[in-house]
Amino acid sequence: MRVNSADKNGVFIYLSEFITINQRHKDAWVHEGDTTEQVAALIRIKLLIDSITYNKLDTRLSFYVIHTRGKLYQSMAIMNSLHIDGAPVLGHFRALVALGAPRVLLEKALGVTEQQLEIVDTRVPFLRNIKMIEKGVELLGPDVPLKLGTNVSLAGLGVCGHIFRNCEDIKEVIDQFFRYQKLLYGVSGFKITNIKTIYYIEHSLKIPAYNEYNRIVVELAFSSMITILRELVQKELTPLEILLSYRKPKYTEVYRKILSSPMKFNQEKDIIVFSEEQLATAIPRHQSYIKYIMIEHANDLMKELDEWAGFKNEVTKMAIEHLPKGHFDIEMVSRKLKMSRWTVTRKLKKEGHTFQNFMKGLKKDLALDYLENSNLSIMEIAFLLGYSEASAFRRAFKEWTGKNTRDYKFDGDQTRRLSNHR
Repeated sequence: MRVNSADKNGVFIYLSEFITINQRHKDAWVHEGDTTEQVAALIRIKLLIDSITYNKLDTRLSFYVIHTRGKLYQSMAIMNSLHIDGAPVLGHFRALVALGAPRVLLEKALGVTEQQLEIVDTRVPFLRNIKMIEKGVELLGPDVPLKLGTNVSLAGLGVCGHIFRNCEDIKEVIDQFFRYQKLLYGVSGFKITNIKTIYYIEHSLKIPAYNEYNRIVVELAFSSMITILRELVQKELTPLEILLSYRKPKYTEVYRKILSSPMKFNQEKDIIVFSEEQLATAIPRHQSYIKYIMIEHANDLMKELDEWAGFKNEVTKMAIEHLPKGHFDIEMVSRKLKMSRWTVTRKLKKEGHTFQNFMKGLKKDLALDYLENSNLSIMEIAFLLGYSEASAFRRAFKEWTGKNTRDYKFDGDQTRRLSNHR
């Protein structure tokens, strides 16, 4: 609907305020680090824009506002471009089924079937695995990530499991883990430091758009790590201490049973602590020649992963930046990456893509993330994806998913409400 003159005057007042406090930006997008006053001005503009017909002034105004809101979800979209090894995901899937979660609901959350996970060297979106585990939490209870960690095994870690099994001692296992963690997690999520004879292994991966999931990730990671190390040395191995950044949960008895270590909650970082003596524990019956064969294979996988992930992430970031402007094509990618159009096409073709279907898949992934994990309106999502009208986005979404945007967002809202009441 069109707004009355009073509302229009309000828009001009707020636009003037926005220009005054935001002179340094000129025609650029709103930068990170804006003051709360700047953000407040944008919110006030947005409240009025929601009911304004989009003419040239309104579109320019909305460009600032919508892009700023969209920036809150960009890290989430880029994070979702990270892929992890399907082997541990399959282990998580089967463990959840064993605990009582229905296969069909887990496959829906994950976006792939159990059969697809069984294919060697399959890669799965990092956040899809988290969504599957969250579904397990919703169905089975908040202590599920800890229990999942106890079901992890060397056999379920793919090539990394073979490498770990054939290391000389725990210290070498830790070294190899840090070397190949991107195969398992799609990103380097751990850091290690030592002070004299004490080693601190920090889980440093934090997901800004998924703060509620960070506890899930840490519980799963620490429980899995201790389970694997105990399997390797074939005896009890208890960390000196475990530091956790979140508040103490109600199920601390499960922590004590599984982790068996002194714990401190509400700490600055998530850290698991070992002594040098513990890391010197030998791995029985290791076979070095198998390790070197597996390392060679892992290096090949890492090279492929780094090349494709780096390229894909660059294109994804460019798309997120330029789609709201209404134009993004292969020529822009070629210029930005200083590659010929032929080279860009070849990289895409190697992974089974054309530029057109790659962008179609990227827009679909971004749309699903925005609908599932943000409060952006359909108009705003359409704008962020480069559509001039919401109706064009709705048609594209129906083609991608077979569902209307309203039905899909309603389903997601229902799921989140159920999860929040648990």
